[in-house]
Parts: sequence; structure tokens; C-alpha cells
Amino acid sequence: MIFGFANDKVDNLYESTIEVLFEENYEKAYNTAIAILLNKELAKDAVQEAFLRAFIKIDTLKDKSKFSVWICTITRNVCRDMLRQICKQKGKNISIYDKDGNVKNLIELSDFNVPDEIYENKEIRQEIKECIDELDADSQRVINLRFFEDYTYEQIAECMNISINNVKVKLYRAKHRMSDELKKYLDIRE
Repeated sequence: MIFGFANDKVDNLYESTIEVLFEENYEKAYNTAIAILLNKELAKDAVQEAFLRAFIKIDTLKDKSKFSVWICTITRNVCRDMLRQICKQKGKNISIYDKDGNVKNLIELSDFNVPDEIYENKEIRQEIKECIDELDADSQRVINLRFFEDYTYEQIAECMNISINNVKVKLYRAKHRMSDELKKYLDIRE
């Protein structure tokens, strides 16, 4: 019985330590994941996977005071793995316009049989991606959350910790900058 009691104490101490590490670092890991994945559910999954990997390998962490940095690194790696998997599943097609003509699903390559149209749509898709990449990080995030993840203004405001009006302003400015760049691109092509 003495050994059983000692093991229970050790197990309880281990569980409470893990619980504390999880509670103290969850928000930071989640913010890392959401910044990369721009999707709440995927971010939650990534964080869960990251903590699972971390707790399985916790004995390999030499400096326990660096757990916070370590879990964020693991989270980034999990997110990258998830993005690679998503790209493989989608056949590396990036959707831009939705069914209403809003920026969401550009033009799926499978919809075309004519090679010239396929090539042109790849160019347009690439140009839109480059326009998004040229935006500042907040504008990119607003564009991605609004048009790729279908977040409402309220959800974006909550996710980014800014006001709804600020979300609308950032979105307006980002769309305006992208519009200017795309007009230049289309003018050059014609």
C-alpha cells in the first residue's frame, strides 16, 4: 500500500503540473495557431495536437522554464503540417470568389476544358494571391477571416481584439488597395 500511495501522489502531482502548463500556455499557443491557420476550429485542433506532442516528449525539454516558447514552436510545426495536408486535399487550388461573385472561390480549374482559360485563371489567381501577400499582416488577416473563413464582422473583431468599426475600416482599405493593384494588372494585360 505504501508504494501505491506514493505512486498516486506522483500521478496527481504530474497531472496537476500538466494542467497548470496547459492553462498557462493555451492562449499563447492558440494565438499562434489562429495567426497561421485563420480558422478557429483548426486552431483548436492544432493546439490540442501540439500539447499532446509536448506532453508525450516533455522529458526531452532540457530547460523547463522555456516550455512556453517550446509549445509555440510545436504549435507552429503542427499548423504547417495541417496546411500542407489541406493543400494536398484541395489539389493546391486557392479559392477566391463565392457563388455571389464576392471574393471567395475564384474559378475552379476543373470547370474548364480549354487550356488557355486554365492558364489565364492561374495567372489571375496568382495575382490576387500576390495582392493579398502585399497587404500588412492585419489586413491580410481581415481579408482571410472575412472571405476565406466567412467570419462576421463581430467574429473578426473578437478574434483580432479590435472594434467592429476598425474591422470595417481595415477591410475597406484592404479591398481598395487590392482593387487598385488588380486594375493595374488588368490594364497591363490588355
